[in-house]
Amino acid sequence: MTAVTGAMESLSVANLPQDAGRFVGAGIWVIAVGFLGFITWAALAPLDQGIPVPGTMMIEGQRKTLHHPTGAQVERILVSEGDAVTAGQLLIQMNDTQIRSQAESLRLQLESATAQLARLRAERNQASELVFPADWNGSDDVIQNQRALFSARRVALANTQAVQKETTAALAQQLIAAQESLSGKKRQRQVLAEQLEGIRKLSEKGHVPRNQLLEMERLSAQLDVAVVEEVGRVGQLQRQVQEGHLRQQAIGDEFMRDVYSQLSDTELRVQGLTELYQAARYELDNARIVAPVDGVVTGLAVFTEGGFVAREAQLLDIVPRPQHLLADGRAPVHLVDSLSPGLVVNLMFSAFNQAITPQIPAEVITVSADSLMDNRTGIPYYRVQARVTPEGMKKLAQHQIRPGMPVEMFVKTGERSLLSYLFKPLRDRTRTAMGE
Repeated sequence: MTAVTGAMESLSVANLPQDAGRFVGAGIWVIAVGFLGFITWAALAPLDQGIPVPGTMMIEGQRKTLHHPTGAQVERILVSEGDAVTAGQLLIQMNDTQIRSQAESLRLQLESATAQLARLRAERNQASELVFPADWNGSDDVIQNQRALFSARRVALANTQAVQKETTAALAQQLIAAQESLSGKKRQRQVLAEQLEGIRKLSEKGHVPRNQLLEMERLSAQLDVAVVEEVGRVGQLQRQVQEGHLRQQAIGDEFMRDVYSQLSDTELRVQGLTELYQAARYELDNARIVAPVDGVVTGLAVFTEGGFVAREAQLLDIVPRPQHLLADGRAPVHLVDSLSPGLVVNLMFSAFNQAITPQIPAEVITVSADSLMDNRTGIPYYRVQARVTPEGMKKLAQHQIRPGMPVEMFVKTGERSLLSYLFKPLRDRTRTAMGE
C-alpha cells in the first residue's frame, strides 16, 4: 500500500510542470482574446457624444400677473391663496353698476345712430325700400321706426314734387290758353285794321259818318292794348312755367342736400359713439378679473370686498400648470458651434434619487442668437432651452417638478468610440506640440 502511494506521488510530481504550462498558455490566450475584444469594442462601439450643461427647470409660459388698468371698487373675491383655477374662471368681480349703465346707454345711442345711418344711405342711393344688413343685431323697434321714417320722407317728397308738377302743368295750360288768346286778338286786330282802313277812305269821301270812324279807331286802340296785355301775360306765364320746372328739380336737390348733410353728421356721430362704446365695454370687461390660463393663485393682494384698488394695482399672480416643462441652461461659449435646435437632450435631476429616476428625454428648442453675460460672475454664456418631450412628461408624472429646480442637461451632439475619447487629448496635445 505504501509502495503504491509513493509511486503515485512520484508520478504527480513528475507531471506537474507540464500541466502548469498548459494552464498558463490558456490564461494568456484568454487575456489576449479579452484584450483584443476590448480594443475592438472600444474602437467600434458607439458612445453618445454630447455637452453637459447645468440649468434649472421652468414652466413654458411665465407667471401671469393680473392688474386692473383703471382702478375700481371690489365687489366679490371668489378665490383664495393657493386655489387651483382654470382658464376663463372668474377670480374677482369689480363693481360695474355705473359703467354698465353707461355702456347700455351708449349701446342704445349707437344702435339708433347706426339705423339712422342705414336709412340715410338708402335715401342717398334712392332705394325703393330700407334693407338692414344681415348681421344687424338691433331691436325691432328701431328698425320699424327708421322704416316708417324712410317711407314717410319718401311719400312727403313724392307729394311735394307731385303738387309742384301739377302747379306747373296748370300754368302750362294757362300759357297755352293765353297764347291762343293772343293769336286770336292779333287776328282780330288785323281784321279791324283792314276795316278801319276802308272806313277811313270812305269817311274822307263823305260816305261814312265821322262818328263811325272814331268808334272804329277806339275799338282798334282797345284791341292794341288787349294784345299788349296778352303778350305780357304770356311772358309771365312762360316765366312761371320755367320756374315751376326749376322748383320741381330744386325740391329733389334740396332733399338730397339735406340727406348728405345728415349723412355726414351721422357718420361722425356713429364713429364717436363706437369709440365711446368700445371704451365702456373695455372697462366693463375689466370689471371681471378672470384667469388667463390654468394654474394656481399666488400673491393674492386683494382681501376686502367693498374696498378700492388703485390704477394698475397688482391683484394676484397665476402660476401656470406645467403643461410643458422647459430646461433653461447656460452653455459655455466655446461649445456653442455644436448646439442647434432639434438636438436630443437627456435631463438628470440631482434632487431626485438617481436609482429610481430615469433620464428624461427633451429636445433643444432655442439657442440664444448672441452671448449673454452673467451679472454676478461676468462669465459669458449662451442660453439653451430644451422642452421635455411627451414621453418625458409621462416619466415625470410621479414626480413633483417645481420651477427653479436644478437639472443637468446632456445635449447629444453625435456618437464617438471609447478610443476616440481616450486618444483625443493625446492627438490634440501632439498637434499642439508639432505646431510649436
